[in-house]
Amino acid sequence: MAKYGLFDIEHKYLKFIAEDETERDLILGYNPCCKGITISDAQFENVGNYNLQLDIDDSDNVIETAMETSMYAAADLATCKSDQDTFTARWVRSIDFALAKLPADHPDRTTWSTFKTKLYEVNLDTAGLTFPPNKSFMQWFSEQDGVPAKKGLQIPFI
Repeated sequence: MAKYGLFDIEHKYLKFIAEDETERDLILGYNPCCKGITISDAQFENVGNYNLQLDIDDSDNVIETAMETSMYAAADLATCKSDQDTFTARWVRSIDFALAKLPADHPDRTTWSTFKTKLYEVNLDTAGLTFPPNKSFMQWFSEQDGVPAKKGLQIPFI
């Protein structure tokens, strides 16, 4: 199944990812300033985990840039918490907007509600992290019990 990067048309940077055509079309319906470009499974996974930045050039070729979030190379718990706070605030705001806009019977409502609940349950103080974690917060979060198999970049609104 094709995966998609949804890029800002004017500025050429990645704003969302979609794991199929249905999700792509949903996101594009709410974000007409974006265009969908097919990306590889590896690109989808790496950008979804915030280990890769994707942009497009004027010919819609995908350009990759490696990235490390603060948590990836963190030497202490405070840095990890800062990364967690940044992503949690951004994702909760987007999820709240999505839940307000998605139709009441949309199947992703439960997924995003669970994702949000799990974000609030994260306690890095008791997570047993080793330093550096060598993972982004998204990658670590995805590995926790009960977290839906979605990435923050799949939330249909920002």
